[in-house]
This record gives sequence, structure tokens and C-alpha cells, in this order.
Amino acid sequence: MISQYAVYMTRTTAKGNVRYYKLDVEQTLFGGYCVERKYGNVKFKSHTGLKKNYFDKTNQALGFFDKILQNKRKKGYR
Repeated sequence: MISQYAVYMTRTTAKGNVRYYKLDVEQTLFGGYCVERKYGNVKFKSHTGLKKNYFDKTNQALGFFDKILQNKRKKGYR
């Protein structure tokens, strides 16, 4: 069992828009794990996108979490 992992990152585009990216790992009711990604522009009330990926094992979910986190940091999210 894992405790919840969550990261909130932002970046400012060349046009001055502030984008955000929220990344969570949670355990599901059935014993699996869900990596949830929400992203969008801070000027909007609701998120622009929502993606969920489901995994059977902890190490799969955390590996995917780390992969996405590293990818977003390369793109300028902090």
C-alpha cells in the first residue's frame, strides 16, 4: 500500500499564459493504482484535460508517475 503521491507544477508560456499540471497516484477500491493527470490554463475555471491510467502494481504506477514527472520538468514545468 502506498500513501498518496501528488505534484502540482506550473510554467509560463512565451505568450505569458500560465499553464498548470497536476499529477496524482491513488489506490483504487479494487487494490489497483490510478495515475491521474489534470492540466490546463489558470485563467479558466475548469481543467482543460483529464487523463487516468490504471495499473495493477505499485511499482508500475510509480514508474509511470516518475516518467511523466521527468517529461514535464524537461518541458519547463516547476
